Amino acid sequence: MIILLLADLSFYPNVRVSNDNQQIINQGESSFVVYKGHIYAICNIAETSTISAIPFSRSDDLGNSFPINYNFVDNTTGVTWHTDPVIGIDDSGYIHMIVQFYTYYIKHYLSKDRGLTWSDTSFVTDLSTGGDVDKPWMVIRGEIIYVSWQEFGGTSR
Repeated sequence: MIILLLADLSFYPNVRVSNDNQQIINQGESSFVVYKGHIYAICNIAETSTISAIPFSRSDDLGNSFPINYNFVDNTTGVTWHTDPVIGIDDSGYIHMIVQFYTYYIKHYLSKDRGLTWSDTSFVTDLSTGGDVDKPWMVIRGEIIYVSWQEFGGTSR
């Protein structure tokens, strides 16, 4: 006997939340957050070092469509590898994004306008250890951001 599990009817349509022009790239490591009726989504397309973008989407109709849909790119860093994105929202409604850039560091970005523009705020990791970083994660409680990541090599422990 085969048992097929399906979600409620409202979940049957498979809504694409990333840019259609990126369909040929493996889109993984997605992150979603819900805040006051809005759904924010990002995913990783940087499984190759030639693509310096993270698809960002916002739905204002409970996930039925994602009309805000563009590729986030930070061209100021000189690094073309954006990967492992994670988003969260604080109590003020500000969106925080952490991203692994290449293998050396994790950066934090902030949006105060629901993801339309982003400020490059800070490095999260300590570059002086000489280690590589991977798989960041973030939890926000109130206005406090907690970030963890894997670090290997170098002098950190």
